Amino acid sequence: MTSTAPSRSESPGGDTPVRWRVHLAKEQSGRALAASAFLIATGWIVGDLMQSLYWAGLTILFLFVSLRVFFLPTEYTIDSLGVTIRRAGFRQHFSWLEIGAIRKLQNGLLLRPRSLRWDIWGLTSVQILFGSMPETFMISTIAEITHHHQQASSMTTDSINAEAIS
Repeated sequence: MTSTAPSRSESPGGDTPVRWRVHLAKEQSGRALAASAFLIATGWIVGDLMQSLYWAGLTILFLFVSLRVFFLPTEYTIDSLGVTIRRAGFRQHFSWLEIGAIRKLQNGLLLRPRSLRWDIWGLTSVQILFGSMPETFMISTIAEITHHHQQASSMTTDSINAEAIS
């Protein structure tokens, strides 16, 4: 996955946030071409059935927005305050107190909420992609940042440890 190297910059509180960017469509050009062809073909079919360019364009726009995680770059920031995800002008922040569990996936992490507050936005979990970042670096960084939050709360990070990497 196309990613910029993780950057660390000292924040006023002495915290060192980790930032990186993942752009799936740029890295997976074959899948990006197939997804684009799918959008155009579906728009063309709907436009032909409805006899309207309006419906064709609306269909393509709807599908693009639905696949924005794939088509648009995503910037992640992890620090002592939580996780921030920036994509296409939108920003989501999840504090460590809101996160009930962290689970390691094949290409990233799955953050599960402590409460159902996230359901207001239709979210039951949030996925963080590592991109081309070294998995061991990401796991150790997140384990280090979440360690004191885990002790102070009921967050479970059983799969975020050295044993999970090997």
